[in-house]
Amino acid sequence: MSFQDGIVDECKELINLIGYKELIPIIRDTIGNNADIDEQTKELCIEKLEIATWQYARRQRTWITNRFKKSQITRVIAIDTTGT
Repeated sequence: MSFQDGIVDECKELINLIGYKELIPIIRDTIGNNADIDEQTKELCIEKLEIATWQYARRQRTWITNRFKKSQITRVIAIDTTGT
């Protein structure tokens, strides 16, 4: 892929996805040196990834709840998906 093919735009889109941005420290530390991943960096990335995922799920839930309040649907059933 080249610059004419839009590689820069594609990379910008990827960075905005959950998981990529949080893993940048690991990618940066391991590029070119095939080094083992520092355990502290790994734990930090995992923590950031969990937080970002939780925040995204919370935003989705808020959006869905608000969306259904405005529609004709009067009952929303909450499903507990924790621990699955």
